[in-house]
Amino acid sequence: MLEELYRRILLGDSYINADEIVGSPSVDNFLSIPNSDRKTYFEILNKHINTCRLCSISKLSSARVGAFVPKVDSKLAFVVESLSLDSKSRSLYENAESEILGHVIEKDFGLLQDEVFIIPLIKCVDVADSSMVRNAMSKGEMQGDIKICLKYLFAQLELLDFAVLFGARLCKLIFDLDIKEANGKLIPYKTKNKTLQCICVESLSNIARNSSALKEASISFKLLKGVMGNSVYESRF
Repeated sequence: MLEELYRRILLGDSYINADEIVGSPSVDNFLSIPNSDRKTYFEILNKHINTCRLCSISKLSSARVGAFVPKVDSKLAFVVESLSLDSKSRSLYENAESEILGHVIEKDFGLLQDEVFIIPLIKCVDVADSSMVRNAMSKGEMQGDIKICLKYLFAQLELLDFAVLFGARLCKLIFDLDIKEANGKLIPYKTKNKTLQCICVESLSNIARNSSALKEASISFKLLKGVMGNSVYESRF
């Protein structure tokens, strides 16, 4: 049932405010759009996600983030399990994890935060960090809920060339790899139209607590930066 509802919401058949989304593309459209329309279609997909009511988490949530879309046509994403938002500014909440993310983007990759995509796996950001949700996830009780968010993430990855994935859960979900197996390696992710170059590193919370985890992750950052060259974005505004 959830699979069918998910398909319908992306097609615009239900759970979509027709006044807000006109001519919404189907999943097939997302998988075949030209890269030059990357930002536009991320924003359209964000609108779909903002209206999603398909899982138990969504019933508890009023705030959703599909992705932070950069000001340039970037090809690089930083993917995390969840994000914390400032309720007033709707920007990233200033905590140890967001500080580490900013450090990695700016110091390790030499970019600004508004030059890359920042994508959470769990789109319902106002409850994603709650103890209830985290405990349920650790017990494997939310596989169906995560599967819905994961399909949104798959659609987003179709539009990118490079990705940094933080945390053991994402590494396992996307590549079926243990985080230790993935450390220090470039990992190809094949989409319908191309292959992304990705790396998996420890979660932001682990990196924030453990300086050795940041040193290990830095090896992977250098690998990915080496293959990216100057092609991470097309043009600046």
